[in-house]
Amino acid sequence: MIGRGSEWHRWDPHVHGPGTVLNDQFGGKDRWGAYLDALEACTPAIEALAITDYYSTEVYEEVFRQRAAGRLPRVKLLFPNVELRLDVAARSGFVNVHLLVSPEDRDHVDQIRRFLSRLWFEAHGERFDCTPADLIRLGKAADPSIKDDRAAQVHGATQFKVNFDALRETYKVSTWAKANIRIAVAGGAGDGSSGVRNAADATLRQEIEKFAHVIFAGSPAQRDFWLGRRDVDVTQLQVRYGGQKPCLHGSDAHSLETVGRPEGDRFCWVKGALTFDALRQACIDPEGRAFVGLEPPRAATPSQVIAQVDIEGAPWVATNRLPLNPGLIAIIGARGSGKTALADMIAAGCDAIPEATWSTDHEISPSFLARARPLVSNASIKLTWGGSEVSGCYLDGRNADDATAYGRLFDAVIGEQTALVDLYAPLMTRLSAMGGTLRKLSFRVSRIADVPSWASIGEGDLIDRRKTGAFMGVGALERVAVAELKSAWETGSSSQVQAAMTKFIADHYRELLAHAPFAPENQEAYRQWLNLFARWLFSTDHVSVKYEILYDGLDIRKLSPGTRGIVLLLLYLALDDADDRPLIIDQPEENLDPKSVFDELVSLFIAAKSKRQVIMVTHNANLVINTDADQIIVADAQPAADGGLPSFTYRAGGLEDAEIRTAVCEILEGGERAFKERARRLRVDLVR
Repeated sequence: MIGRGSEWHRWDPHVHGPGTVLNDQFGGKDRWGAYLDALEACTPAIEALAITDYYSTEVYEEVFRQRAAGRLPRVKLLFPNVELRLDVAARSGFVNVHLLVSPEDRDHVDQIRRFLSRLWFEAHGERFDCTPADLIRLGKAADPSIKDDRAAQVHGATQFKVNFDALRETYKVSTWAKANIRIAVAGGAGDGSSGVRNAADATLRQEIEKFAHVIFAGSPAQRDFWLGRRDVDVTQLQVRYGGQKPCLHGSDAHSLETVGRPEGDRFCWVKGALTFDALRQACIDPEGRAFVGLEPPRAATPSQVIAQVDIEGAPWVATNRLPLNPGLIAIIGARGSGKTALADMIAAGCDAIPEATWSTDHEISPSFLARARPLVSNASIKLTWGGSEVSGCYLDGRNADDATAYGRLFDAVIGEQTALVDLYAPLMTRLSAMGGTLRKLSFRVSRIADVPSWASIGEGDLIDRRKTGAFMGVGALERVAVAELKSAWETGSSSQVQAAMTKFIADHYRELLAHAPFAPENQEAYRQWLNLFARWLFSTDHVSVKYEILYDGLDIRKLSPGTRGIVLLLLYLALDDADDRPLIIDQPEENLDPKSVFDELVSLFIAAKSKRQVIMVTHNANLVINTDADQIIVADAQPAADGGLPSFTYRAGGLEDAEIRTAVCEILEGGERAFKERARRLRVDLVR
């Protein structure tokens, strides 16, 4: 299984069809053909569709048959929505509730019929069950002039009202219903819970909304309320209503003209695989998994998202193609399973591995690629970005020697400094308001040019200072650089740095060449020296952005490893929110206690994934489950028989996938406990 994890898809959870029991406006000779054509023509495409009818699944069953015959090819999830009317009056009718039924059980139609048959309505001195036969019987009892069964069923449906307490009790005692049905209540005033406004019914309204998993509503105000952003906060929602709830909105189509066309183009979006489990996850994380609007929420800019990873020429990687989610990606697995290897390879493809890493002794380097450099041969990585651009490199570091433009290199240095300086004041204000660890920080940034080290490389390795000339003797080059370059390096813009270097070259290039250790006639040696000389002259390795961090007045370098680790990571996440490039982090939880992981890291990762792609290697269940990671990549490795690199395999999916949840529980520290704790805090019964 290789999935991209949790992505946004358009759902329409409320569409009636030809033959719907009430208000059937689907006319024409070929009304079924026209209806299916309308669904297939919807833009954006509907990928998850709930066929709705009153007290019945008959229309759903017909759509199911049509889809099995080849219609609705873009609909990957089809499920029934059974609409009921409670015996609770709203402003212009009665409160509607919807039974959203999982299609996973092959017997789900018979099961929902069985569940409906346990609901009843008493009238005319008799009890009527919620079955087609009893709806017909009720219709004829209410109006003895009706002889036609279909007309009687329609009239019976207008009379039948479900007692709320009976519905709640029937649901409570049914193991199948609790596992396979999610309850939605209409949130509007006309036929929804908002229309229950009498003071005497306030408790009843609250109980109905508490019973529901989902609110059918399309307004931003309703969504904000059910996410705890308006009149009540999240804690009050948990106490009064059992927690936050997702707001879903459908077209409620009763005619061809309204099929898939909700009022105001308020389309419904759910993040997750096209399975009913995605709806279950949306009930757990409404804010991150459900949205109503013209288009789904956007995180990182597509051009700043890695869409796909291709690893080529690497027989030691069994999974050589991985699609990546644009949000938070967690790479998990046992130690030595290839987690860091994958993160390293992706970082190499982003040109994010410092040149110094490649020159480190491969026996002691923390980098997988540096350690494996003698074995990777011609392996390479190709990254396909969301904007269709492609980048990549060989995995042995050979691309790290390519020269780049001096101005562009210095742009990166200045960009780092400018970003930090520009962000400093507002960020410190915001961090102070956040409280906790971050408000104790103070921050200072400057650019430092290590001219002595730059000059010593030139004098010691490249020019012959024994020759007579402007740069004869130790320290001559350094004195000129201090006078002509240091100020630009430390305070100038990239154009000023370029201008200073251009003038330096114009004034001294001939003199520097005169100090070459090889004569121009020795063409091969002279050419190689010129390459090394140019690389040194235009390098920026000696220029660094120095930022000093004080924590509660104490130099951060003097803090304990655990405290320093969490302060630096929190600072990085906070300062980095203007950057939308992919963020790759290897085991951010190291040196942190579990409470610190939950209290400090989880909220910042949730905020980060809304703005950018995050790729995280972790052993900590809290960082996977409580951040609601969008994609889980499970790494595994098999040892190589010949003593070479192990064979790495990867599988991927979202938390809505049972196989992935099982892997999380088996692999991560506290996985099952984290699931249960999350369920407890969210006041949900979570079946894992």
